[in-house]
Amino acid sequence: MKHGIVWWLLIGWWWYLCFAWWLYPIKWLLFGRSKKTPPDEPDGNGYDWRLLREAENGILDFLKKSNGGTALQVTVKNSLSRRLVSYFDDAVRELYQNGKIKTSKDGDRIRLELVGKVDAE
Repeated sequence: MKHGIVWWLLIGWWWYLCFAWWLYPIKWLLFGRSKKTPPDEPDGNGYDWRLLREAENGILDFLKKSNGGTALQVTVKNSLSRRLVSYFDDAVRELYQNGKIKTSKDGDRIRLELVGKVDAE
């Protein structure tokens, strides 16, 4: 017996309603949502990656302009705009992990130093 296109569409829709609709929730439960967050958009927690990158660039610019590429952490933090101050610690951590800056103790204070030639991205 031959069936028309409408019959096959109805069978396909029935198949989806009966079986396939629960595959996505199972996939979501087993593997979780995608962990990748676009770097130019805030994530679900309100963390703005653009501001983090801007803070990183501000730190690098300040260190490039400073004497010998070094400055106290407090001085660098005070040079940033108010909206970037909350991203300062994360930006320093990222720059340190990426090998763009190094830290050293200067008495009881922390000094940030540029490592080699660093290009601002």
